[in-house]
Amino acid sequence: MNIEEKIELIQEGTLEIIDVDELKEKLEKEQPIAYTGYEPSGKIHLGHAVTIMKLKQLQDLGFKIKILLADYHAFLNGKGTVEEIAETAEYNKRCFQGLGLADDTEYILGSSI
Repeated sequence: MNIEEKIELIQEGTLEIIDVDELKEKLEKEQPIAYTGYEPSGKIHLGHAVTIMKLKQLQDLGFKIKILLADYHAFLNGKGTVEEIAETAEYNKRCFQGLGLADDTEYILGSSI
């Protein structure tokens, strides 16, 4: 698949791409990185599935996927104890894998930074 075809796929279901030329440059690299974050504060829902499916598509196009699990944010927002939030973060990982993300997806806990 050439770069133009990759850009077309990336644009599907995407509201805005700030700089298509920069995207093209990133796609020419050996392995571009896509990064996003979620607060592990409860059950996975449809909103998660939409973004995870886009990440899966990027992964299939050769992107390295990095996901921040913002456990500090969940704690500060009163979403549970430290232990409960850690369990929810693990649950999030399993769900994201179940939705198709590869095993080499990098998960980063906010508390580890």
